Amino acid sequence: MLNYIDSVPHKKTKKVFRMSTRLLVLVMIAIFSSDVYAQKYTRGYKDKVFINYVDQDLALNEYARLAKESEGKKKKRYLRLFFKALPRAIATFFKMTHYSTEVDLMEGFRDNVYYSTVCHYYRYPHNPWGHFHLELRDNCPEEEIPVLPISGKFPRYKERAYFTSIHILPEVQAVVPAAIYYEKLLSLGVGGFWDTDDITFLGMHISQLLYQDIALAVQVLEKKSDDEIASFWYFMYDHSHPGNEYDREFYADIFKATMPLSPRVAGLMKKAYDQLLSEAHCGEN
Repeated sequence: MLNYIDSVPHKKTKKVFRMSTRLLVLVMIAIFSSDVYAQKYTRGYKDKVFINYVDQDLALNEYARLAKESEGKKKKRYLRLFFKALPRAIATFFKMTHYSTEVDLMEGFRDNVYYSTVCHYYRYPHNPWGHFHLELRDNCPEEEIPVLPISGKFPRYKERAYFTSIHILPEVQAVVPAAIYYEKLLSLGVGGFWDTDDITFLGMHISQLLYQDIALAVQVLEKKSDDEIASFWYFMYDHSHPGNEYDREFYADIFKATMPLSPRVAGLMKKAYDQLLSEAHCGEN
């Protein structure tokens, strides 16, 4: 039969219970506080919204110019604004770097079709796992070319200066938390394909991010689908001659560093690189 004394909680038991309760409350407060901090932390780098890619391009030009002309806190502010204005989709980035900024906008896009009044000799590649597959139409009647409105919030440059502004990315990287920066820049590489000038610089910059912190890069890629990862690696190795000595060395270095971290990401890298080597490039048969 249970003694009365045994049925009454001991003082020590009550003390332990109170301590456990306090500890639980403190843990819950810490979790809530960290979540609130994380939301506030990331909110400061939230993407800016624009009416179209033309206005977005003009904003990047202006933020880059102001950052170059500023110092200290003001410079950091404009660099962060540049980051927030940067797109995270390769289709938007491509459109921003391939339209005419003359007043009449003689070149433009509608869906995935690039309308132009001039003849282009270059045939853009096709990323097998991407969703932006460009169709080029030369000598299009001017009236059929889309003319996009602009908000008037940003200066209209007579000649596009985006090739200069995109080179500010290393400075932007220095003022943005690494996890946030990697997530956006690697997402921008998903579905990409080789092109000259701005696209080339973007690919080179992302490749440097891989060398700088492959563990963080793999962590970001692990959250994406197989097709997104494969399309990212296709962009990374898609050059005029992907089988050259430099690209083979780049592939070997990154593959070796990635395999211990994620066989899945490494396997999709190999799949994309093998696909590139099987294709003809720059006039090859």
